[in-house]
Amino acid sequence: MNRLKTFFVICFLFVNANILCAKTIKVGIFLKKKKVFVSSSSSIKVFSGSKRVAIIPANSKVFFWIRKRGRKKVKSSGWYIQVGVFRKESSVEKAKAILSGITDFKPIIEKTKKGLFVVRLGPFETLAEASALRDSLKMGAFPDVFLVSKTSGASSSSSIYLIDSLYNKIFVSHKEVVLKSKNFIKVNGSRYRGFIKILAYNGKLNVINVVDVEDYLRGVVPAEMGPKFYPNIEALKAQAVAARTYVYFNLGQFKRMGFDICATQSCQVYKGFDAERYLSSEAVDQTAGEIMVYDGKPINAMFTAYCGGHTEDVEKIFGGSPVPYLKGVKCDGEGSFPHKTISARKSVSSCSTPYVSRPYLAIAVLMAKGLLNENELEDLNGYWGKGFAQAYLDRVLKYLGIDVKEIPLKSSMLSDIGEYLAIQIFDTQSLKPLFESELITQDLPKVNARKIDVLGIAYSVLKHFEGIDYYGLDFMIVDKEFLFGLEDPEFIFINQGKVEISVPVATIRVGDRIRVIYNSNNIPLAIEIVTPESQQGITDSFLSGYFWYKFLTIDKLNERARKFGFRKKVKDIEILEKTDTGRVVKIKVKNGSYYKIYSGLKVRWFFKVKENKFELYKRKDKNGNLKGVYLVGKAWGHGVGMCQIGAFGLALKGWDYRKILKHYYTGVEIVNAE
Repeated sequence: MNRLKTFFVICFLFVNANILCAKTIKVGIFLKKKKVFVSSSSSIKVFSGSKRVAIIPANSKVFFWIRKRGRKKVKSSGWYIQVGVFRKESSVEKAKAILSGITDFKPIIEKTKKGLFVVRLGPFETLAEASALRDSLKMGAFPDVFLVSKTSGASSSSSIYLIDSLYNKIFVSHKEVVLKSKNFIKVNGSRYRGFIKILAYNGKLNVINVVDVEDYLRGVVPAEMGPKFYPNIEALKAQAVAARTYVYFNLGQFKRMGFDICATQSCQVYKGFDAERYLSSEAVDQTAGEIMVYDGKPINAMFTAYCGGHTEDVEKIFGGSPVPYLKGVKCDGEGSFPHKTISARKSVSSCSTPYVSRPYLAIAVLMAKGLLNENELEDLNGYWGKGFAQAYLDRVLKYLGIDVKEIPLKSSMLSDIGEYLAIQIFDTQSLKPLFESELITQDLPKVNARKIDVLGIAYSVLKHFEGIDYYGLDFMIVDKEFLFGLEDPEFIFINQGKVEISVPVATIRVGDRIRVIYNSNNIPLAIEIVTPESQQGITDSFLSGYFWYKFLTIDKLNERARKFGFRKKVKDIEILEKTDTGRVVKIKVKNGSYYKIYSGLKVRWFFKVKENKFELYKRKDKNGNLKGVYLVGKAWGHGVGMCQIGAFGLALKGWDYRKILKHYYTGVEIVNAE
């Protein structure tokens, strides 16, 4: 069937009970935008309703723009959960009573012109917060809840314009346009399958990708569990089934806003065609149509990045009643991740210079470009005189294509080195151009230069002319192919914040973040390990991402507390309850006899941290007053459902995707929904 013909096709299949079967999904890929840039390698037809209103030529760079009319002042905005619409006040009271057992958010009741009562919760600061509580409500007594972005006092009407490559303004619609093309449509720099809808909503533009469910998953699985990061087909198949099930459970989550699901971590991450990879697409194809059901219905297939050794019962984090298939389980997948010990063939003595912040990387880059040889690594902190300084500066200047004037360097003093460079580059004895151009960023006093100072100054000039930037050096996440093909490099450096240390030996794991400096033969000359935690002998998790630290000053605590309705200054914070897995699920914030208690996900939101699994340490001044809190965590995500790190570990142990899924989701069946 032509995929465009399946637009909005929804079918129902009876397998023990009703299972929703959707051929296409509407994904909110960009929300609340003033401008939306689009292009395609073939022409794009623009429709308003059934009428074609414009054609965008192939490879044209154009954008859509919204103009608001009417009221312009915005009083308030935020994300809301629409719980239900009721005819009777008694039904509203019943809903309020049920809500009080799930959340301490007070419902907002609005009466419509038709006499109906709309019950909402909010506003929420972020979409993630609204989505989390919405999940809890949907699994409980309110299966039809959905999310809305509501702005009071917003513009009463809008006009959507197409701005072409010559900046002509073409009116196309008051409400929405549909974009169709034979090839992928690029939106804000990323390509998408299917077609695109652009809707006016509260004076901004929402961009929706209407796409086949299976094609949608091709852009989800690698974004949520990248095959380079998790190179195992069974782990990726488990993610594909979980992601597909999440879709079926959450269809219509944003129906009032015109789409089913968002494209961020508040739903599940979707990055379109450009994210697709062969192995993850193969995982989607091999599990085509498969979803998990419990009691015949699609489950809420939550998944978390790293659970820290044990997943959690859903009700302890999200509140509400227990859900039989979302029980905490031991994460047996934390087996040893592939790792390899490597040795450096050369070492670099300890050194520093004010002229470059990362001298070891500077040395490696200079060697990779043939501007420094092994013999010249000797005695980096020594004074080598003006002969070495002039010869080395001339070497770098000639490499950069600068005609070197035959003039002598007066001395090895830093000030004379600066004058020499100014003459060679700017034809002046003044040092001012060196600093104005930022070739040199530190003073050049009348003191003798050490060898490392000369190298640092030369590198500073080199990186300026060649546009070398630390963050532009080759960065990668280690995969198995790279790891087991890696031979011992010349140098190994470990990142220590803004500097590196040179080490003779190190262990690298799959998942480590590294920077690589290659020699002229494209062989790693130097490896900088950006994740120093991996050198602690622990190989069962990606510690660089899943150990985290956060310090909140008393001012920041007061700011966070105000957002959560705490009306006084914070004087103390106390952990009231932890789960057996170590997750903080209840805290008390105090000022004398006045206090507030926050539970579940509100703990995570209060501190704005990656997970509820953390230790809290108080910092106090000499008088015993709270100065702040220091949090140390070992997990990332909400901790409920499938652990992605654990799934990968189980797959490495030989488990297939069905066994992995049934481990994390208690009592589920895996069925084909199509």
